[in-house]
Amino acid sequence: KTKRYMLDLGLSKYDANLLALDIEVASFFDQIVSEFMNTRNGLLKPRCKSAANLINVELSRLTNETGLNLGRSNITPYSMSIIVLMLEENKLSSTAAKTLIQEIFENGGDPKVISKNLGLIQVNDASAIDFTIDEVLSENPQAIQEFLSGKDSVLRFLVGQVMKKSKGSANPEIANSSLIEKLETMR
Repeated sequence: KTKRYMLDLGLSKYDANLLALDIEVASFFDQIVSEFMNTRNGLLKPRCKSAANLINVELSRLTNETGLNLGRSNITPYSMSIIVLMLEENKLSSTAAKTLIQEIFENGGDPKVISKNLGLIQVNDASAIDFTIDEVLSENPQAIQEFLSGKDSVLRFLVGQVMKKSKGSANPEIANSSLIEKLETMR
């Protein structure tokens, strides 16, 4: 199994060994992989790596904390495959994915519905993020002055304010680049 995970799915030896160590975990991973089998060739390995990482880090943490094995939890391989796809499509941040995995592990449910209900869907719409940026800039004139006088580190503060105001839903990369664009026009 370890060799197959490494050669066919592109996993590191470390990840492949962790998955293959436990029959239940390996079976769970194999079921996720089967959800990806109709995937375009270039996407299979990154999806499998993402799934392996989520299992080896997040699900491992949850099984250790709760004492439940995967079979007794409420999460399914299908749910995990949907979460991997949502991450790939930038619909979830990695932080939101952790929250979503924990919620489904404990209570089950549809990842798309739960992520929407919990406000975990990442906003990738630049115009929506720009609206939040405008609010943050109007509330922080001192930070603008500091940026304009050469203190670039204030940008992290402003991105943080955008993330706070959007309750973590704004795509931080888009927020960062939009903020830079807006601030540069003020120079």
